[in-house]
Amino acid sequence: MKRVFLKTNNKIGRQVMMFPYLGGSGTSLMKLAKELDKKSDYEIFVVFPPGHMGSNRKLYNNLHDLLEFYYIQIKEILKPGCIFFGHSMGGVIAYFLARKLCILDRELKPKYIILSAAPSPDFMLGRNLSDSDDTVLLKDMEELGGLPEDLLENRELLDYFIPIFRADYKILEDAAQVSPQLINIPVKFIWCYNDKMVQSEKLIGWRKYFNEISVFRTMPVDAGHMYLNTNAKLVADMIHDYIGEQE
Repeated sequence: MKRVFLKTNNKIGRQVMMFPYLGGSGTSLMKLAKELDKKSDYEIFVVFPPGHMGSNRKLYNNLHDLLEFYYIQIKEILKPGCIFFGHSMGGVIAYFLARKLCILDRELKPKYIILSAAPSPDFMLGRNLSDSDDTVLLKDMEELGGLPEDLLENRELLDYFIPIFRADYKILEDAAQVSPQLINIPVKFIWCYNDKMVQSEKLIGWRKYFNEISVFRTMPVDAGHMYLNTNAKLVADMIHDYIGEQE
């Protein structure tokens, strides 16, 4: 697939751009997109990161190059007043792409950003998982609930995904090295209280990146970091409520 920002419906309205978690793709967000589509007239786009499943483009392992790639692609379709949504790593990418738009195309910057289970970019400071051996890399992901058992039991699939995981970890390590810069875009959070990866101090870290942090909402379920995979309807309800508050 050549398309990077895939529109999931035929509606015309406010745009919602959804960025997936580490190792994920636009396919990972389709269930959420369908749930949100039931509730709204939004134009919903899911992002297929280059080199990930569903994309035949080259894989990036450098934050600067990935952002430049996304910027070139998104400026062709983006309309003023859009909303960015990102889960986990997707939230970090959403922030940096919004920051790039604030500099290069202010009229296209998002109206606001919704971050789901997303730690502040500096959470990776001092960590170097992209160069670790496979066992360490997979253990980190497994502890976060990001690896289904059928993947762990399939060596062929693991051989496909491990380079993607490494590239994404390298991008997060790059992001941690970038000096925080406040952007004037409101941000709203979705969070799960038993998320082992994103505890409250990692959310508070976003204060170094946004001028306005307005709302925190907690998932009413005990679902861990990857609650998006099992609670798409609840997440869609929260996104819909957030957008409705701003209309």
